[in-house]
Amino acid sequence: MSIYIYNILSVFVYKFFIKSKKIYITIVSMQLFLILALRDVTVGYDLDNYIAGYNYINTLNFREMLATLKLGHANLIYPFKYESGYVVFNWIVGHLGFDFHSFLIIVAGICITSITIFIYKYSDNVMLSYIIYLGIGGYIYCFSILRQSLALAIVLLSVTYILDEKYYRAMMFIILAVTFHITAILFIPLLILRKFKITNKLYRIYLYVVVLIFLSSYQLYSRVILPFLNSIGDQRYTHLNFQINNMMIVLLFLSGIIYFFVKDKFYNNTKNNFMLAAFSMATLYEIFGLYNDGLARGIIYYMIFSIIVIPNTIEEYLYRSYKLGYDAKNIGLQKKIIYFVILIIMLGLMYISMKYTPMNPYKIY
Repeated sequence: MSIYIYNILSVFVYKFFIKSKKIYITIVSMQLFLILALRDVTVGYDLDNYIAGYNYINTLNFREMLATLKLGHANLIYPFKYESGYVVFNWIVGHLGFDFHSFLIIVAGICITSITIFIYKYSDNVMLSYIIYLGIGGYIYCFSILRQSLALAIVLLSVTYILDEKYYRAMMFIILAVTFHITAILFIPLLILRKFKITNKLYRIYLYVVVLIFLSSYQLYSRVILPFLNSIGDQRYTHLNFQINNMMIVLLFLSGIIYFFVKDKFYNNTKNNFMLAAFSMATLYEIFGLYNDGLARGIIYYMIFSIIVIPNTIEEYLYRSYKLGYDAKNIGLQKKIIYFVILIIMLGLMYISMKYTPMNPYKIY
C-alpha cells in the first residue's frame, strides 16, 4: 500500500516545487505510468484470464483472427468473452513479438496518455485533478479492467469533438471504444448533454430529483432494474439486494457542495457546463446501477468528469472571491485548507478502495 500512498502524496507535494504546468504534468504522468507499467502480472483483477486470452489469440493466424470478429463480442472459445476491437489489438501486439507484460506496458501508456491530455486541456487545477483521479478509482481501473480502461481512454479523446460540436468525429471514437468494451455506449448521451444548458435553478431542481430517486431507489431497483435484467437474460447479479454504498454517499455530497460553490459564470462557461452535466449523470447512474457489478463498472464514464468539475469549481470560487475584493491572505489560507481537505478525503477513498484488492501488495515485475 505504501507505493500508492507515496504516489498520491507526491502528486500533492510536487506542486509546491514545480511551477511549470507542462513540467508538473510530465513528471506526474510519467510516475503514474511507471507504477502502472512496472507492476507484476499478478497485480490486478482477472489478469489470469487476460493472460490466457492474450496467448490464445496469438496462436491464431490472420485469417483465423478475422473469422472470429463480429459485432459485439468476438467468436472466441470459452471462457474468453472479448469485443472484436480488443481481439484485433491483442493480435497485433502479440504478432509484433511482445509478451503479455509488454502488452500491459502499452495499455498503461495509452491510458495515462489519454487522461493526461484530458487533464491538461480542461482542468483549471491539474494537481487536484490528478489527486481526485487517484482517489475516485480511475487509476485502479487501469490495473485490472483492461478492456474498459482502453475504452475509456478512447472515448475521452472524443470530448474535444463533442465540445466543438463535431459529432460525427466524436461518434467515430465512441464506436471504436465500443469495440473494446460494450459499456462505452454509455458515452453517447453526452452528445445530447452538449446541447443542454444548465442554470442554477435547473441544477437545484436536479438535486431535488436526485434525492427523490435516492429515497425511492429500493422500489426502482426491485421493480424496474431487476425485471429488466431478467427480461434480457442477464441474471448474474439479480440476487443482489439494495444497499447504500460509499460511492453514492460521496456523489450525493459532492453534488450538493457544487451547488453552493458555483455561480452563473461557471454555468455560462461551455466547457464547465458540459463537464457538470456529464458528472451529474454519475449520481443518477450510481443510484440506478446500485450494487449491480455489471452496471456499476459503467459509472466511470461519468465519474471521470469529477476530475475536471471539482477543481474548476474550486478555482472559479477562489477567483470570484478575489474579484470581490476579499483579503488575499484569507483567500490563500482558504485555498490551502481546501486542497488539504480534498487530499485527505481522496487519500481515504484510495486507501479503502485498494486495501483489500489484488493491487495490494504492489509487486514489481
